[in-house]
Amino acid sequence: MNIAIVLAVSEYQGTSCLPGCVLDGQLMKSLLDATGKYNEILLINQETFSIKVKDKLSDFISKNQGEVFDEVFFYYTGHGDFRENEFYYILTDFDRSNYRQTTLANSELDNFLRQLNPELIVKVIDACHSGVTYIKDNDVFSKHIIETKQQFKHCYFMFSSMNNQSSYQSNVISHFTKSFIDAVASYPSTEIRYKHIIDSISDDFDTNALQKPLFVTQAGFTEVFCSVNQKMKDLLLGQMGSLLESKSEDDGLKILTLVELIKQDSQKYCSREEALKTLESIEASVRSYIYSPEISDLYDIQIEFESDNKSISEHDDSIGKWLKENNNDYFSKVTYRREAASGSSPIIQAMASLSYLYGDDKVKYVISGFELTVDVPFKLIKIDAHPKYPNLDWQECKIAFVFSQVNIRFFYFYSNFKLSTWDQYTHNFSSDWQTIEVEMKDSERVEGAISGILSKFDSFVLDPLRAKYILTVDSRSS
Repeated sequence: MNIAIVLAVSEYQGTSCLPGCVLDGQLMKSLLDATGKYNEILLINQETFSIKVKDKLSDFISKNQGEVFDEVFFYYTGHGDFRENEFYYILTDFDRSNYRQTTLANSELDNFLRQLNPELIVKVIDACHSGVTYIKDNDVFSKHIIETKQQFKHCYFMFSSMNNQSSYQSNVISHFTKSFIDAVASYPSTEIRYKHIIDSISDDFDTNALQKPLFVTQAGFTEVFCSVNQKMKDLLLGQMGSLLESKSEDDGLKILTLVELIKQDSQKYCSREEALKTLESIEASVRSYIYSPEISDLYDIQIEFESDNKSISEHDDSIGKWLKENNNDYFSKVTYRREAASGSSPIIQAMASLSYLYGDDKVKYVISGFELTVDVPFKLIKIDAHPKYPNLDWQECKIAFVFSQVNIRFFYFYSNFKLSTWDQYTHNFSSDWQTIEVEMKDSERVEGAISGILSKFDSFVLDPLRAKYILTVDSRSS
C-alpha cells in the first residue's frame, strides 16, 4: 500500500505570498494521480492555517495507522526556515511571536510519518530556507537532514536549496518542482527510479550558482517512482499547459518575458538613499526593542553604534572566511594579515609583516577579517547588559553586517564577561558567530531579523539564570 501527502502553501499573512505554489501543488497531485501508484493522496492547498494543517495531517495519519505501507510520499511547496537546528514549514498564519505554533517542525512531521512505519519514505521539499547559519559549521542544515534519515528504514530526501540559499519560482511555478516533473515527462525509458530523478534535477541546476538542491538518501538507488509511458507524458504536458492557461485567465497572470522578469527583479534593488534608510530603521529597532522585565530589573542595557569593527578584531576572521567561501556581491572586501611561512626562522617569524625585507616566499597571507567598501553611519552594533548585582556576569551582544543592493546579511554572537578581580572582567567568547540574510527593501523581515537576534540575546542572558536559581530552588523545595 502507498499513500501521498501534498501540502502547498501559497497565501501568507505575515510574509510575501507565493502564487506559484498553487500550481506546484496541482501539478504534483496530477503527477501522483497519473502514476496510479498511490492508494490515497491527501491534498492540502486551501485553508493552510497552522491548526487546520496539523489537524488534517493528524487525522490522515490516524486513519491509516495499522496498514502496511511500502511507500509514503510527502511533498511541500511554500516558505521554509531553518532555525536552531530545526527545519520549519511556514504556514499561512505564520507569526514570529508564535513561531512554533504557526509552523510545522520537520521533527513533528517525522513523528507523524514514523507512525505509519513505511518501508520507504520520500520527502520532496520545494521551499526557501535561508534561515540562521552557523559560520563555524556551514553545513549544519545538511547534518540535520542526514541525522533525520536515521529515523526511517529507507528514504529519499530532496530539498530544493541549501540552508543559506533561496528557492526560486516564476509567477506561476517553482523551478525545482518543474524540474521534478520534467524529469518524468522527458524520461526515455519505462520505469523511472528516484535516482534518475535526482540525477536529472542535479543536471538541471548544475550551472545555477544561486540554487543548489540537496539530496540525502538511505536506499539502494533501485527504488522505482513510477512507470512512464507516452500517455502519461502527454497527460503531464497537457495538464501543465492547461493549468498555466487557467492560472493566467483566473488570476490575470501571464508568463513574463525576459525584459519583464528583469524589470520585476529590479524592484528589489536599493538606491544609496534607500539603503541608508534601512540602516536608520535598524538603529530604531535596536533602540526601541523591549526586553523581558527580568532583564530591566537585573541589568542596565547600554547600546553603542560603532564606526568600525575594532572591538571584534579578534573574531571577525570568521566573517572574512565566510565572505571568501560564499559567492556574493556585498559592498565589502576580505582583509588579510601576513604571517611567517612554516619553517621560517624565529627572526623571520618576528618580522613576518615586513615582507619587503624577506620576500613573499617567506610569508603567507591569512584572512584577518573584512571591511565595508561604502560609507555608512555605523558598522557594528554593541549591546551590553551591565549587571546591577554582584552575583551576575556582564553580558554582551555584537551585530556586524554586510549588504548589497538587494540583501543585508547580519552576523552576530553573544558572550559574557566574568569578574576576575574586584574591578576587572575577563571576556568569555562563548557563542559562535551566527548569520541571517534578508532583503533590504523588506522592512518587515529586516525588523523581524533584528527582533529575532535580540530575542535570542534575551534568552542567552536569562536562561542560565533560570536554570541556576529557579531550578535550584525547586529542587531544594522538593
